[in-house]
Amino acid sequence: MTNEEFRRAKRANDRCAMLLVVAFIAWLPVYLIFVMPTVREVVLRHIDAYPAILHLVPIFGPIVLLGLALAKFFPAPKRPTSADADQAPRTSD
Repeated sequence: MTNEEFRRAKRANDRCAMLLVVAFIAWLPVYLIFVMPTVREVVLRHIDAYPAILHLVPIFGPIVLLGLALAKFFPAPKRPTSADADQAPRTSD
């Protein structure tokens, strides 16, 4: 990977990270306002009590899964090394 390819890949990787941050910021209020009360109501019909920490799973779960999916399709760029420069195709003008 050349330096220019690395810079392009790094920018794309930064955009994926920003997408995860924006997705989390959008998902958190949706979960807290709409999903959590519904989940609480349904769960409390079947059991008397449950640990409040279980709400962390649906808060962070979708974001982690989205991050894993993005990492699979858009892997992190690797810094170019001197060995990569030696293997790069040379163009003659």
